[in-house]
Formats: sequence, C-alpha cells, structure tokens
Amino acid sequence: MRRAQGGRRDPLRRVGRLPRRPGLLRRPLSAPQPCETTDDCCAAAECRAGLCAPLEAECGADTPCLDPDRACVDGRCLRAACAADADCAAGGTCVAGRCHRGPPCGGACGPDAVCYAALDACRPAVCALSCEAGAVRVAVEDPALDGALCDRADERCVCAASPAIVPADFGRYASMGLVNDTPVFAAYDADFGDLVFVEGVEAGAPRVTYLDGVPADAPAVADPRGPRGGRTAPGPDRGWYARLAIDLKGRPQIVYYDADAGALRYLRADEDGNWLTPIVLDDDGDAGRYPRIAIDTAGGVHVIYTVVRDGAGLAGVRYAYAPGGEPTRAEDFQRSTVSLRTAPVEPSPPGITPAAHGVMPCMRVGPDGQVYVAFYDGVERWLYLGRGAPGTGAFEVFPVTGERAADWPPDPGGRYERFTEHDIGRFCDLEVDFEIGALVAFVDHTTNALLMYRGPVEGGGTFELVDPGGRGVRRLVGADPALELDRSGRPVVVYQDATENDVLLAVRTEAGWAETPNVVATAGAMGFFNSLVVVGSEAVIGTLQLATTVTGRGAHRLHVFRTTVPNF
Repeated sequence: MRRAQGGRRDPLRRVGRLPRRPGLLRRPLSAPQPCETTDDCCAAAECRAGLCAPLEAECGADTPCLDPDRACVDGRCLRAACAADADCAAGGTCVAGRCHRGPPCGGACGPDAVCYAALDACRPAVCALSCEAGAVRVAVEDPALDGALCDRADERCVCAASPAIVPADFGRYASMGLVNDTPVFAAYDADFGDLVFVEGVEAGAPRVTYLDGVPADAPAVADPRGPRGGRTAPGPDRGWYARLAIDLKGRPQIVYYDADAGALRYLRADEDGNWLTPIVLDDDGDAGRYPRIAIDTAGGVHVIYTVVRDGAGLAGVRYAYAPGGEPTRAEDFQRSTVSLRTAPVEPSPPGITPAAHGVMPCMRVGPDGQVYVAFYDGVERWLYLGRGAPGTGAFEVFPVTGERAADWPPDPGGRYERFTEHDIGRFCDLEVDFEIGALVAFVDHTTNALLMYRGPVEGGGTFELVDPGGRGVRRLVGADPALELDRSGRPVVVYQDATENDVLLAVRTEAGWAETPNVVATAGAMGFFNSLVVVGSEAVIGTLQLATTVTGRGAHRLHVFRTTVPNF
C-alpha cells in the first residue's frame, strides 16, 4: 500500500465509476440544467426557480474566508488544499487532498450520496462504490465538475479514510469531582446532544468519553476507534444539566436530563471504571431538569430535581434516594415529593428558566443525616428552604425569612429597603452547619448581588451580603455559585462576575465577608458552571470558558484552578 507524506496510510482506498448511462448529460454544457432540488445540480450550484444556478460569491479581496481551514477561490470559501496534515491549520487533517476537522462533509452525506470535499457539499452518488466503516465516499476532484454546469456522468469516487471526530463543544453544564485528587467532569456535548465524561483537563489534554446519546445503529463515518465510535449522526438528546458526585470508592455517579423524553436519568461507573447501563429515574411528564446528586457517609445516593409538569399537571421538586449505594435498577431508588404546585399552562423548553414552583434546586446532606434543600419559586420569585429525612418521603418547605445582618454595609440608595419585593433565589448552593443550620448562597436578581442566608430552615435567620456587585459601577455577580465549608467551618463560595466574565472566590470569617473577593481567573469569558472542592487549605475550582470559532461553532474550554483558601 502506498504511504502518504508523513507516514500516514494513503486515505484513498478504492476508486469507483459507473458506466455512462443513457440520458446523462455530456459536457461541454452551455445552458442551465433544469432542477427540482439542489440535489439535481452540480456541487457548485443550487436550484433556483427550477434551474441550476451558480452559488453566490461569499468571499473576495475585501471579504476573506474567516475559517483557517478554507481559502477563497473564485468567490467561494473552499477547503484548503493539502498533501499532508502539516499543510493544514492546527488541529486539521488532510483527507482526500483537503483540510478537514473530522470526516469530509462532516459525515453528513447519507449512504447513497457522495461528498464533494472542497465545498462540503453532498450530492446523490453517480459512482458505484461502497465504503467500509470509518471511510467516506468522496468525489475525485475534476475541473469539469467544478462549475455550475457539469456532466456528473464522468464522476469518479474514492473511499477516504476519515480522521476521528474532534470534540469541540463538550463543556456545557459541567460538574467537577475529584478522583484520587484528579479532577474529572460530567458535561453535555452540544454538538451531538450527548452526555460526556471528561478527564485530563488539568493536564491540558482533555479526553472525552461519550456515555449516553450515541445512536448504536448509526454507521461509523469517522474513525471508529475514536470518539462516539466514529458516528456523527445525532441520537437522543441526553446530558442536559449534568451533575456529578464521587462515591466513597472513588466511582463517578451522574444524574442528567433527557430532553427528548423529558426524563431524569442516572449513570454510574463500577470499581473497574466500566460504565453501567443508564437508569431512568423519573419519566412522569417532564421531569429531571436541574438535578443535584449527593453521596452520604454510608454511601447512600440522594437526588433532587425539578418537575416542570407531571401527569397530574403539577410542577415542583422531587427527591430520589438509593440507600444501598449500589443502584442498578430504578426500583433501587425510593421516590418522594419535596414540594409540588400547579404547573404553568405553557411549560418552558430546556434552556429557558420556567416560571414555576421548584426551579433550580440545590441540596446537601447535613451532619444530622437530614436532607436540606433550597429552590426558586418562579411565580413568587422567592427562595424556599426545606428539610426531610431520607426514606420517609416527608419534607417540610418554607419561604425563606429573616433580617439583614448587623454588619450589613451602608445602603445609600435604599436598594434593600423593600427587600421582600426582590427577586431572589435563582442560582443557589447550600451547605449545613451543625449549630447555625442552613447556609444558602443565592443571587438577588433585583440588585444583581450575591447573598447568603444563614439560619434555621423554618426562617428567622440572617441575610448577608457576600458581594454587592457594584463597587462603584453596575456589575452583575453571583451566577453559578459553588459553596463549600473549609476545614475550619468557614463558608467558601466561588461564583461568576458576569459583567467582567471573571471567576471570583469569597470567604467568610468571624468578622464577616471580605470586602473584596479574590479573583481566580480573568482571561476570556470565564465563570460558567462552576464547581468547588475544598481539600485542606486548597480550593480546587472547575469552570467553563466560553469561546467560538470564526465560523460560530462552540469551542468552549474547561479549566481547573487550584488556589489556597485565604486565611484572614
């Protein structure tokens, strides 16, 4: 077998061509071809008003192609020509003489189509050629086929061995845990709609494993040894709102939302690192958004989640509990209600915060063994607190009440004089202090500040101003808070400054919250989907940086930061 430049196997496996069939046009052509759809036209043409017309110009001397994998040729942004991978931009692969990221035409051509790689255009195949798994049928480049008028009867094809899929937009809804002090993440890949498990982030070499959402019966059009087994076809939309917990044996356990089925799913790994079969925990109506998972000291699994609308027309928060710590079936979980009320007439789609009871809950198993929960009521626009005993199905919930702390800073604009009318409670996280009770970090959306409630679940505690957000200018702070107690019992909270897109860390001492939070990260659009694990005096922080390619595709990046918890 001939070797391509750089030692890679020549990707052109076989060449196929059909004998000319009666009736097919021969070149040269001088009149526009009639068409019903663009599939009837040459790759460089589209169907307009029943005739094949040249594609409109998209680049020129003053409008260069933004994609580094493309070059402007005759007004079209064509994939750059290449002889080896080194001829392509960083991350690109040379396949069939053109630079690609992943399979030619994105693997989108069906089994009866051929890819015109330079244009990323699929057309019904004229050539007779079947390709093995991991290869794509590509038209051999021919100047006679480049224009809007062509005779595809002379089309020749090759099977081009595709590179592996390159995961890009795989960090949304990221949740971090530590396995032997190594950060790992559960997240959602928005390109494919899959649940993923990500390792190697701290080392700068992310390894993405696709756990749920890959269609098992789809053909492999990229390297079958790579991510998703080389399958580019979408499957069920699973992995929204992923949440991760690490159990006492160092095994990851994940809860997440199936957006197609409107269901809560659960998945865990065994001690050998093998992922077990996912479990559907709740598919009553639309259930499973915003889940949280916790593992207690006996290994019991606790899950809370939002029900947008169940079969009875109710919305709120449900709780699932597996006391054994080794769940393999839905029956291993005991399911109960935290709080349900009448659901809105028109439920919101995933990604839009519902104006309903029981949104965005947070949870913690307290030192007393009780399950503490907090959630947002989108109708009342207020924070609720609750508590229940595992396995009993009995929860009490209360709208949070209290007074401002004695050390509340001056309020010259009177922003908090009518605090009971504020919109509070979205983006919460919760901890439990044996003496104080619940500690809840949450956002005040009226003042765009980060607050904390400290006190009994039943109410009567104090509200504290963690970060006022202003500091002389209008600033939005507090989104995606992650709260932990350090070894001295001090609350440590990581959150986003949404105006500056920074990651901030605040610590409460006996004297109160520090006037200025610590800045953890500032480069880029940081602070999305924050996670925090405090180990001794060290805070390990996971966060997502938003970024896009020049073509608008998500290229977000997960980060891990380690910093010493300030000792004021």
